[in-house]
Amino acid sequence: MPEDKPWHSPKSPSQCQQDLCVLEIIKKPGVFLDIGSSKPIKDNNTYLLEQNGWTGTCIDKNYYNYSKIVDNLKDTGLTTKDVKPRICNFLHGDAIELLYTLENTEYDYISLDIDEDTNKALRVILKNNISFKFMTIEHDLFKLPKTVQDEQRELLYDSGYEPLFLNIQPYWNFHVMFEDWWYDPKANFPIIKELESLNVLGSSYRPSSNILWLLQQAGKKA
Repeated sequence: MPEDKPWHSPKSPSQCQQDLCVLEIIKKPGVFLDIGSSKPIKDNNTYLLEQNGWTGTCIDKNYYNYSKIVDNLKDTGLTTKDVKPRICNFLHGDAIELLYTLENTEYDYISLDIDEDTNKALRVILKNNISFKFMTIEHDLFKLPKTVQDEQRELLYDSGYEPLFLNIQPYWNFHVMFEDWWYDPKANFPIIKELESLNVLGSSYRPSSNILWLLQQAGKKA
């Protein structure tokens, strides 16, 4: 993911509005697994979910004190009045190894972004029957070989998952394709039928801001 994203506010701290989109798709608080979670708030895909009643686990190779409010405020320009400390379980270390230690194997949302090791983690997830209802997974097509994305798609299709949107673009840089979003058809999300009726389910090359708008429109009818 390019590092030039403008920082706005804690209303959507994630890189490309993934948090807001998750809340449009899954209306009730659930359980998340954030692999490559990075900082507690800035560019984090699950901080906002926690503030809406979700629980879960964050994994990152870099150490962050998720429960310390001062660390949560780093690089945000915010104050203690603006945010709350994280309450999720934070695991520090190699994501591939840590995936083998997880007791829970059922998640409502998985965020997966560990650069060149993303596909290794995906293989471990599927091999160990770690399931999800919705996943955002980076392939970084703008800098990595297309074979990375091709392998992801083959693995996920073979495991019964379907694409929600493909080749998603940052809302601030339409020239970059960096991520695919997948869902489990067995989850029976009401919003899926509405996306089908709009003829946009599984479509490609959309900025995240457009996808959020589509989800909001579909959600009104679901």
